[in-house]
Amino acid sequence: MLKGVILNTNVITVGCRDFIQSLKEAGLLLAAVSSSPLFAARQTLENLNIAGCFTALVSGAEPPSSKLSPELLLSAVKKLGLSAKECILIEASAAGTTAAQSAGIPCIGFAEPDLQKQDLSRAYALMESFESADASYLRRTHAHALKEPAEILTTKRLLVREFSKEDFPALFAMCKKPENADCMEEILSDYAAEEEKHSAYLSFVYPFFDLALWGIYEKETKRLIGRAGFSLSGEDTADYALGYLIDVPYRKKGYAKECIPALLSYAKESGASSVIAKIKKSNTASLRVLELCGYPCQIEAESGDTVTYRIFL
Repeated sequence: MLKGVILNTNVITVGCRDFIQSLKEAGLLLAAVSSSPLFAARQTLENLNIAGCFTALVSGAEPPSSKLSPELLLSAVKKLGLSAKECILIEASAAGTTAAQSAGIPCIGFAEPDLQKQDLSRAYALMESFESADASYLRRTHAHALKEPAEILTTKRLLVREFSKEDFPALFAMCKKPENADCMEEILSDYAAEEEKHSAYLSFVYPFFDLALWGIYEKETKRLIGRAGFSLSGEDTADYALGYLIDVPYRKKGYAKECIPALLSYAKESGASSVIAKIKKSNTASLRVLELCGYPCQIEAESGDTVTYRIFL
């Protein structure tokens, strides 16, 4: 899990101040590294009034280095009290991305157009500005760089995270149950075909979209108990449709009432102003959860036994 963010001072500019402060507020430890003398690196942070956001500051003078090195990065990791795999580096130089690779630290290349072009091919991902990046993006990118499913959110009893390939057998068994038909558009039948779709989803949706479908897991038992999240709605006036399923053995425990408001808050923080939910009239439990979700909603349309609601975030 991501716990620390290391930034080379070559990416720390006026434009990153809000970004830095948001990472601090999100509970991430911050370190600044530089091949410049320590006093110059400290002055950069003080000039932007963000020095207090950083737990560690490491310069090329400790250990001696004319450029960013694996040793310098690992020194920053040590000062944060973390391991290399618990950190991510944001770096704008070819030497820095190479050093991160050698140190075993996942790296995001900062490719702002105004900076001198560098070979950032060793970075796992690229970002061109800090405006659209936040702690959630860093956590998701960090997990993907380590080939792990990203954690989306937690509640008192639940963990919502991306699916892994290993989750598919349990997911298929859950989605195949006739008892879960009220929460699904169709019941799954072909194991091999659905497994192929599952693998494609992991590869082509999770790295590129803030909102997706995820697994719901009990914190205590680690068991998959449902799925929830957002898919493209196909509607002209809403980008995403909310969907959720709590497996039969785990219903009537208040899990949906606990999870759905948290998911809607996540969607709001990701920039969605509203989402839609299609609920069958016979699914009284889901209708009740909608009433208790904490967000206003209205009926958009009715078709047969299905009612489409819009939830305003």
